[in-house]
Amino acid sequence: MKNKIFNFLCLFMVVFLNAQNNHNDNQLDFLIKNSSQYGLSLNQKNKIIALKKEAALKFESIGRNRYLSGIEKGNRKRQISMNLYKNINAILTPKQLEILERDHHYDAYKAFVEDKSKKLEEEYKKDINHIKVLYKNDKDLMKLHKNKRKEKYKRDKKNLKNNRI
Repeated sequence: MKNKIFNFLCLFMVVFLNAQNNHNDNQLDFLIKNSSQYGLSLNQKNKIIALKKEAALKFESIGRNRYLSGIEKGNRKRQISMNLYKNINAILTPKQLEILERDHHYDAYKAFVEDKSKKLEEEYKKDINHIKVLYKNDKDLMKLHKNKRKEKYKRDKKNLKNNRI
């Protein structure tokens, strides 16, 4: 009985993990398969395929790295994915990007960026409140720490906007 449950859980995990890992591949495959819809040249198509292969190798090496925690692996894979889309955007023309933006596959990436932006803002507000509590007796120190945190927030926000499409 235990073996059956274990086998079922293993099968479920394999199917679930494959579905997650193939999500970005499906988006890129859709772009490559419908290259005529987006007006991609053969050169653009080859560059996108090369970027996809490069990202896949990086994903695989991160997945095999036993020294990284699950959170670190997820963060690194997210960063690779964001860089992949940033590089693909650099390859595409503005008209191609406009067509791609209308595509529903692209909305998920935008939602991710918006979610990240909201999380940055929430973290900023939480940190500001924490600073107010810590330095309630010393206004100068409070102001100094609030300004440092504000600068970090602005820098993070700018970096996020630079990664936007």
